[in-house]
Amino acid sequence: MKAILRASLSLDGKLLTQGGGSRRASITPGLLQSATELLLTVHPVLIGGRIPSLTGTPDGFLPKELRFELISAKFTRGTFLLRYRRTGGKSPAKALR
Repeated sequence: MKAILRASLSLDGKLLTQGGGSRRASITPGLLQSATELLLTVHPVLIGGRIPSLTGTPDGFLPKELRFELISAKFTRGTFLLRYRRTGGKSPAKALR
């Protein structure tokens, strides 16, 4: 079963909305880890401050690396629409060892 996570981000990676809603919300580790696809909209704005990113609060909470591959990208009205699929690939850092 596909678990698709939709989110809007600023250029500096801050979470603007999650799930197509109009409010900023936290994405739980379980929700992110269960996602098989990410649909991201990247807006041309810098937020700054201590606003959560896609992976959590500035202190972070994602317990392990998750790998995704880009399967489509579009640019429209000043925003990027990106679609990623979850992969089981190795980390580039580990592959270089």
